[in-house]
Amino acid sequence: MINFEFWQVTDDQPQAALKSMINFDAPILCTDWSPDCSKIYAGGTDNKVKVWDIQPEMKLMVTGSWDKTLRYWDLRSPKEPVISVNLPERVYGLDVHCTMMAVATADHKIRVYNLDIQNIEYTSMDSPLKHQTRSIACFKDLSGFAVGSIEGRVAIEYIDDKKSQSFLFRCHREPTPGSTVDNVQCQ
Repeated sequence: MINFEFWQVTDDQPQAALKSMINFDAPILCTDWSPDCSKIYAGGTDNKVKVWDIQPEMKLMVTGSWDKTLRYWDLRSPKEPVISVNLPERVYGLDVHCTMMAVATADHKIRVYNLDIQNIEYTSMDSPLKHQTRSIACFKDLSGFAVGSIEGRVAIEYIDDKKSQSFLFRCHREPTPGSTVDNVQCQ
């Protein structure tokens, strides 16, 4: 049994306060907040994505899988996906912000979707990174995304008008003597 805890941190309190806790039957591999911070999504080794409702009301969730599909779920009736989209490869990372979804797949591609049109790919591009994608995150202004690889490189990729501003860098971690916090250096 794995405990998953929700802690509240505020500027007024010197310590965080445990607000709630739920149990999972299998290790958790990833988590994410809904855009309005009312739900937490957790995916684990039991091949399930679980939704933890911190506050009420959220209608749709998207999951990406190693079975090469994107699935859109109506959280009011989550037994069957509303839409399934077949992809050419497995999903290694996925992020959603407002109407933008960025999906990193095993074929070294990044696919960007406009969620106003749920199953239509807006653009697709080769990953600027040489190694396997580890994470991806959409920019809040929807102008692009950041993508990270297993070897410590990060690419900042813009879409459309700002494409020429894209760049990448590598992070190095070194242990800080006498501390549990690593020193991160970017090159």
